[in-house]
Amino acid sequence: MIMKKSNLLGKILMVGLLFIFFSCNKDEFINDNSDKSILVSDIGDENNRIATFVGPKVVMGNGYAFSWIRIIDDNTPLEIGIEMTPEVLNNLPKDSGFKDPVIIPLPEIATETTPFYHIVITWNPEGFSNIENFKEAHFNFYFYTIPLGDRLTIPAWSEETDVHFSTYPPKNYMPADYFPMIKDIGSYAETGRHWLLGDPKNYSPLSHTLTYGTYEGKIVFMNPIATFALVKSGVETKNNISQPLYYQVNKPYPKEYTITLNKNDQYTVYLTNFIRR
Repeated sequence: MIMKKSNLLGKILMVGLLFIFFSCNKDEFINDNSDKSILVSDIGDENNRIATFVGPKVVMGNGYAFSWIRIIDDNTPLEIGIEMTPEVLNNLPKDSGFKDPVIIPLPEIATETTPFYHIVITWNPEGFSNIENFKEAHFNFYFYTIPLGDRLTIPAWSEETDVHFSTYPPKNYMPADYFPMIKDIGSYAETGRHWLLGDPKNYSPLSHTLTYGTYEGKIVFMNPIATFALVKSGVETKNNISQPLYYQVNKPYPKEYTITLNKNDQYTVYLTNFIRR
């Protein structure tokens, strides 16, 4: 009799846990596991299931950030992005950025279903004094298309290393309306060479924009940039991402990026509207 009651209680508990698991969405989960990604929700019908995975949370300033990805059941990505807690924006350094770029690991499935390997967030309180229109305090959200180990081998720019920074992807493998920044301006160690939209009205004055990055003939990142003022405001902005005719890696690529404050007051930046090129 005791055994039957125990089994019954166990089943009731399991049903309750499953109900909680499947009824929640990505905004309501935080992954405290420092090494693994986890599935936090699985919703939809049998013909169109949407799964959300989150990566581990990472300390960032006075708060933390984490990555997430939403995919449908045929492994097509819907959205991939990061969330930052409100505390991240409290008492940010005013004279220098974070001591080191903040590396945000992605859920394992993200590297299987998208071209991205990891995300890096940097904070530039003084902007870039040598780059016109980029002198406002802003965040960079680098979505890297190369593994962390490869990124860390990118050297600082110099006349000797310029050949690596100045080797660009073949024609039609970069968006036609993007242009590379000149030599040491916009070329950085562990990053690559930045490319900007050719029309300055896209970032004059700077509120948000997206830069591409290249190194040794390959695209190595997509980087939504947002000023502190825009992020703090919580005003949602949706923006198109210019596309090249071809990509060197046959995976789905995003056509839009969004910057917003989600319903749980988390600052959110994500890429969406994926197509295979």
